Amino acid sequence: MIDAGLLFSLQWIVVIVASRQLQAVGMVERNGCEVDPAVVCEGPSTALWVMLFGFVVVSTFGYHVWFDGLAGASPGKRFMGLRVVGRTAADDTPIGALRGVTRAMVRQCVWVWTFLFLGASPIAVEVSSPVFFASFALAMSTFVWGAYSPSGAALHDLVARTSVVHRVSLTSHVPSPTTEVAP
Repeated sequence: MIDAGLLFSLQWIVVIVASRQLQAVGMVERNGCEVDPAVVCEGPSTALWVMLFGFVVVSTFGYHVWFDGLAGASPGKRFMGLRVVGRTAADDTPIGALRGVTRAMVRQCVWVWTFLFLGASPIAVEVSSPVFFASFALAMSTFVWGAYSPSGAALHDLVARTSVVHRVSLTSHVPSPTTEVAP
């Protein structure tokens, strides 16, 4: 939730500023409104919509590849004391770009499918409500999967062979039972 809030806030600011600027230079469509065809409505052109959607997808994908794959934890995970590690990793090193890309691809592909092709995009396909909600449920299941799997791994963790673990500082020192601690 922390990562979603950070990412969404930054994306929202960029999308609003960019769409206003690009609409100012003519990237708008003028269509008759559905309610009253005599009224002309303006909205983002398909090209503008695709550019902004592309930005959201690429920035979300990049955020997770950079932080989870290369830095070892996103800001939200760091705040919660979590890290993404390889299942076979015995140390605290990041999973790397390849696993980060794999993890982000699985995590994002269902969302992109649902909202680009079945949602409200200019290139969306008309589908019935049950099909849309089934696709949305599939997107949610990529995360809910972890709540029911014995290892706690979500679908993107299983595919990328990663785990989200509590971060343990390698430099911290926990006194042994025989060490005397001054009062």
